[in-house]
Amino acid sequence: MEKENKVKFNLKNVHYAKLNIDEEGTVTYDKPKAIPGAVELSLDAKGDTEEFYADGMIYYTSTANNGYEGDLEIALVPPSFETDILKNELDDNKVSVENSNTESAEFALLFEFDGDAKAVKHVLLRLRRQHQHQMKFEINGMMLFIFQ
Repeated sequence: MEKENKVKFNLKNVHYAKLNIDEEGTVTYDKPKAIPGAVELSLDAKGDTEEFYADGMIYYTSTANNGYEGDLEIALVPPSFETDILKNELDDNKVSVENSNTESAEFALLFEFDGDAKAVKHVLLRLRRQHQHQMKFEINGMMLFIFQ
């Protein structure tokens, strides 16, 4: 009998991988790096549903998929994430300094949950951070791959 999921809990094994695009447009990702201390991940769909009425009823419905917006809560942002993705620089005293004129790098987020009977691994591609202190990111054209 196949195992069935009853509940998912405990976000774990969270990693990030920096996106790279070369001159020819080839997309690659760096080797994933761990983000220890993951607490919670929440995602909300962005987009609208349009309804067209004809003959006194909903004749056609279209849905716009504008990606997702989400929040990742972690105990402490790893220094490697600050420099690789947030593009912070370390000064002479090894203090992480944010440059307000620098755009963050795109990245992939890899994670899984406890309580998942099949131990499914999740990957969110082409993420971009919106604001550092909240670790909020926007996912345009988000793609979710499930590996079983």
